[in-house]
Amino acid sequence: MPIENYKPIDETDNNKDRVLAYRTKGTHYGEEFTVVLNYNPKTHRKQQKKYEETKTRILEELAGLKKRIELRKRRGRPWTLKSAIRAIVDLIPLNMRSIFDYDVRKKVGRGGGLLMSFGINTVKEKMRYLSFGKLILFTDLHDWSSSDIIKAYNSKYQIEDDFKWLKNKLFIPIKPVHVRTDRHIRSHVFICLMGLLFFRYLQWKLKALNLNFSTDNLDRVLNSIRLALVRRGKEEKGRMVVEEMDVEQSRLFSALSMADFIPV
Repeated sequence: MPIENYKPIDETDNNKDRVLAYRTKGTHYGEEFTVVLNYNPKTHRKQQKKYEETKTRILEELAGLKKRIELRKRRGRPWTLKSAIRAIVDLIPLNMRSIFDYDVRKKVGRGGGLLMSFGINTVKEKMRYLSFGKLILFTDLHDWSSSDIIKAYNSKYQIEDDFKWLKNKLFIPIKPVHVRTDRHIRSHVFICLMGLLFFRYLQWKLKALNLNFSTDNLDRVLNSIRLALVRRGKEEKGRMVVEEMDVEQSRLFSALSMADFIPV
């Protein structure tokens, strides 16, 4: 689908990096879906850069392999057609194998040996270039706007992030599970999920106050705020005070009204 057929998801956005979309309907996998083709210029540039870097590396490694094969340099047993082809395939990542053409054949004449050739399949590479920055989204939410469909898909990282934190060894880990009955295991998982939910609520509350903290940063800053029990001179009772804070700690301490929770 040519980019010229795509339209901005936000008509008021004049940014050159604006997200474009092409919307249609069709029957796929036996069901009717709204299909949104999403094009992101930033993603295009990132994917193309990574592709070019990977292609350059593979071509260099193939050139080195060609030299070794044709000069018969190999530890152990000599090169065979099978071992040479296996070595070529091992150098090329699975998602790049359609881009490269290669051939290994026996030399004609005295001495034997192998000849290796390789190159880029220009037709397949052209198709790869046309795919950069594009993503096809299927949904049965036909009433949703293209913008909402794309935003919903892009927000999936939040769920993936939550799974990552539930596997974290120090933050809110579900594993290892030190209980054995079904009831206790369910309770353990529930507590972990509630802890994560409260933490996400905390982030949401801070965002509403125009304070954006990543999960890592929020965890670090909260853990770095320290209380001290202080007693002056001949005072019989000590009092809890907050140790000196930096700017980030002070902003968080104030935004969450943490002074109200200092024990008396």
